[in-house]
Amino acid sequence: MDYDYEDLADEYDVEDYGIEPSKSEYIHEGYSENISLRPPLYELFYHCLTPTVGEAAAHLGKVLFYCVVFRLVCDYGPKRLKNLTSIGCGIMVTYHFFGPLTWYLAANATISYLVLQVSTVVLNRGRGVLTAVTSVVFLFLCELFIVASQDWHTIRGAQMLISMKVISIGFDIDSNHLLSVPMPMDFFGYIFCVGTIIFGPWTRFSDYAMIGHNKLGIIHNILVTSWKSAVALFFLSISTCWSFWIAPNGSYKWSVAYRDALSFRSSHYFVSKMAEASSLTCNILQSKVKGAKKDDKKYENDSVSAEPIVITRPWSIELPRSLVEVVVHWNIPMHHWLRTYVFKNTRSLGTLPAILSTYAASAMLHGLNFQLAAVLFSLGIYTYTEHIFRTKLAFMINGCVGPRKCSDCTHALKESHFVVMIINFCFSLIVMFHLAYLGFTFNSAGSMEEEGYSMYHTLEKWRWLNFSSHWVVLFTFILASVM
Repeated sequence: MDYDYEDLADEYDVEDYGIEPSKSEYIHEGYSENISLRPPLYELFYHCLTPTVGEAAAHLGKVLFYCVVFRLVCDYGPKRLKNLTSIGCGIMVTYHFFGPLTWYLAANATISYLVLQVSTVVLNRGRGVLTAVTSVVFLFLCELFIVASQDWHTIRGAQMLISMKVISIGFDIDSNHLLSVPMPMDFFGYIFCVGTIIFGPWTRFSDYAMIGHNKLGIIHNILVTSWKSAVALFFLSISTCWSFWIAPNGSYKWSVAYRDALSFRSSHYFVSKMAEASSLTCNILQSKVKGAKKDDKKYENDSVSAEPIVITRPWSIELPRSLVEVVVHWNIPMHHWLRTYVFKNTRSLGTLPAILSTYAASAMLHGLNFQLAAVLFSLGIYTYTEHIFRTKLAFMINGCVGPRKCSDCTHALKESHFVVMIINFCFSLIVMFHLAYLGFTFNSAGSMEEEGYSMYHTLEKWRWLNFSSHWVVLFTFILASVM
């Protein structure tokens, strides 16, 4: 089995859009590393759950209101108002969350559009690469010299989404999936679409263009959106309240590590489910090739169906089969973007350069962050080692214990065999151990959480856990090498 980027990590990111409520004061007040404090449930309800969920619901309600306005215009209004409404609603929402920082989003989109036009007129090729370079340079300049650290951390997620959209347009034109650079109103309507500009996800330009054509039943939309919103708030309550109630400071250090990692993952699920709700409200559906296999990413405008966007699958992460499954299901649109526009475009250089290019692209889009780069690099080593070890083990015992379930299993020991179930269960526990170790670095109170995590913070967190996860992976790699 050839090792492909699909079996490698795509991202492990804290998606901060400046809207997640801070943890309630009682969570931190009186805490120390040596004191265990678990407040009564009524205090948890009144001082954490109620204000946190209430504040988040108000933010989500405002986004969904503008999504409904946009949806009504697209479904029942003049078609010429679609882009104008998208831009207007998108800017209203971004200004609600980011205030004057919205101008930096507009600057990124405008400069990128000019580069698209100039590269088309002057070169008529290389649009994808030029827009990618322009976006990365713009992000670096803003982060290093123009925008304050705390402000940049607030808008970083939205800036990344804009860059991903622009870069995808450039590569789609180069590969003839788009015939030309979109008109200005189409372009900015796509960039500032209210259903994706705040929480995501990344979608193709063609998916935006199909809004108003592909329709789901209004009752279906209301029910699914309500469910996704409720699930989002549930995960937010875990991230900010329940996790710290279940494992307060002073608990066993691995309990604290798992708690902080769970809090981080739950905040990601919160943002992802809000994104699914907002995109569905706008009737943004993802294209899927008819009759294609599940992992077939081929894009054909004239043979696609449309379905609601799925961003993350929490149960595949919390109860994982392998790290490979975790990184695929962590952020499905981001995984697809990296695989389509980075890995496939660099694979001619060789598998290793393509993998390194993919990680470099992911890291650069997320900014200059040692913590994220360290986790990404670690995940690359982890998943590569896991892939080699479990593939060899599956061959040795002729059992279905590989990093992914067999689509057409030919092993003597099937998935339901007792020995296979025990082995896969042990691997799942190891993955949960690695996730606790890696995710532990993403939680800290105070200004560090608002401005980004330093190298010292990351290494100190891992040192506290004795770098145990890295030692386990090193041992696994050595064992895989001699098998």
